[in-house]
Amino acid sequence: MFWTIVFTVASPIILLLGGIIGWSMLDQYRRIRRTPLSLVSQLHDGEVSVCGTVQMFVPQIAPFSQTETAYCEAKAQTMEFTEDGKVRPNSMNTVYKTRTTFPFFIEDTSGRILVSPADGFIDIVDTFRHENYKWIYRKVEVKMPPDGIRETLDAASVVYSHSDGPLPMEFTEASLEPGTRVYAVGTCSSKQEDIDRALEGIDLEPGDDVPRVLASPKKGDKLYLAPGDILSVSSGLLRFALTTISICTVVAVVLGLIAFARWTG
Repeated sequence: MFWTIVFTVASPIILLLGGIIGWSMLDQYRRIRRTPLSLVSQLHDGEVSVCGTVQMFVPQIAPFSQTETAYCEAKAQTMEFTEDGKVRPNSMNTVYKTRTTFPFFIEDTSGRILVSPADGFIDIVDTFRHENYKWIYRKVEVKMPPDGIRETLDAASVVYSHSDGPLPMEFTEASLEPGTRVYAVGTCSSKQEDIDRALEGIDLEPGDDVPRVLASPKKGDKLYLAPGDILSVSSGLLRFALTTISICTVVAVVLGLIAFARWTG
């Protein structure tokens, strides 16, 4: 009876989750298709899309890889292991998490525009991954994190070692390095209040000119940015959306049939 109830409840939940995730990606795909691609020099206030290379506005170093970055998301997690070397369920604990909010430039052959990632969706995958443990001869061997990572954790007052040795940890980082080609769709604004909001906490150098900014509006669709060009980004979104909807639908139907057979059997 227990599993019959589980299958009955899980089927519509999985179908609903697949629909929500898939349709949100389809909405983003349709947004990209309906927004004409423009050169930076042709941008106007309102919804626009642009493709170019990322350039730093504020010098930044990624916390784990110690490389230059225009935008970065990083996370460190501790974990526990079972006797057979598998990660113990529900033992993953996030002890460090950061996301840069400094603006950066997108540059094409006609010029460059300042992009504010705050409140936007930067769709990037992990570019750096490090684990300080290995499974050797039926035993987990844990080593101290590299110097650069330890410096980051020390600065954030994150504990990574106890008296009996270092903690097993996983470090992931998703970074946009200068020179990365990206596509972005968002709201372009020449209003001084929007520019000031993007530049909050930043002192401009003499000669710096920021006539407009590409950002997320207070209301409406948020900034969306991903590595690649308009074709690769839009086709990737469409493929992800259709795959998610299809898989969740198949799983939900199978679970529903199992539940039906159990209830009527």
